[in-house]
Amino acid sequence: MQQSMPRSMMTRRQTFGLAGLLYPLLPLQAFGQRNRDRDLITMALDEVSLVEKRAIDAAMTYPDNNVFTYLSSDFYARRKTLEAARRSEIFTTVERSITFVKAAPTLVPDWHRARLDPVTVDIQISIIKKFEAENLPVTPPSTAVTPAPIPSLVPGVVESDIVVLGDIIFEILGIVVSDQSLIVEFMNRDTAIQAALEKALSAITTKSWDDLAPAVEDCLKLMVAFLVTARSKLADTAARGMLQRLAVGCVPIIGWGYIAGCVIVSIWANYHRFSFAK
Repeated sequence: MQQSMPRSMMTRRQTFGLAGLLYPLLPLQAFGQRNRDRDLITMALDEVSLVEKRAIDAAMTYPDNNVFTYLSSDFYARRKTLEAARRSEIFTTVERSITFVKAAPTLVPDWHRARLDPVTVDIQISIIKKFEAENLPVTPPSTAVTPAPIPSLVPGVVESDIVVLGDIIFEILGIVVSDQSLIVEFMNRDTAIQAALEKALSAITTKSWDDLAPAVEDCLKLMVAFLVTARSKLADTAARGMLQRLAVGCVPIIGWGYIAGCVIVSIWANYHRFSFAK
């Protein structure tokens, strides 16, 4: 008569057998997650690249119908990106959000990698932490998306072209500046911000379209980084509203493309305010 196997031995052997079956699945699960992350970031960057191109087209022909094309494509692309991000559940916690943002540059094709340079990633992480501090969702529902805000600056005496550009950017970030001296004070506190704004102004003056989008993105990175990390009158009064604008602009997910597109169109909507437009 065949003896039955001791229960303790069966348990160990069954456990080892189960572990042997599951072990190869663990890297496959991680691989699958990496593929899903890659699909999300590549889709989002494809969308924002198209929208930014349409923003430049709209600026070149302002106020032609290309503005409506830009506004429509921007609206639906941001909704699509937020819906995909929420379905992925990548941004449900700060830790998962930061892990995704850090890995994103390794997931995308070469032609998108410049959008996710180390400075952009570091600022995205700072913004995500600020969202946590303000108890705001990194990825709001897509119903929170509204058409891109194209401000019309209030007529008046303007101190300089750099103040006009700074005012446009602040408006798009949800910061209404009633006193121009606050913009001057803000810029005087950081020479890198001044230099970035001057570089963008140069591209506007010469209508160097290939240079304008990255120059505007540099301005946004530096200005928002300062507002998030430093104390100032503007930062203290505008943090929550600015974060909400950044969230519906998908900044924590893919960086600055949507906000930059809005700035580009807004520059040309307010082009008459610059001294060189006369």
